[in-house]
Amino acid sequence: MNWMDKLALTVSPSWALKRAQQRQMVQAFQAVEKTRLHKRPTEHRSANALVESGGRSLRGQARFFDNNYDIVTAIFDTLENTVIGKDGIRVEPMPRTLSGEVHESLAQ
Repeated sequence: MNWMDKLALTVSPSWALKRAQQRQMVQAFQAVEKTRLHKRPTEHRSANALVESGGRSLRGQARFFDNNYDIVTAIFDTLENTVIGKDGIRVEPMPRTLSGEVHESLAQ
């Protein structure tokens, strides 16, 4: 607390409180900005390394929640139906022409 804050506290405690709250708001805003004194933490590992390090733990947590909480099971089922499809992962048939050959846009 500097001398100005001490003086404000003795003269008007409500003004000192407002001043302290405004200082906290400014500090919270400045904490997000990158400056030469406040560097943002960066991750130097590749995406594969990150997934490899956290994947086992995340899979274990997902299995635990899926087995023990009905709402999580419902969320996972909805995600599965939306992202993968209601029939799961399956081989889609290739579009064919009337003669039975694979359509020319898909032939390689």
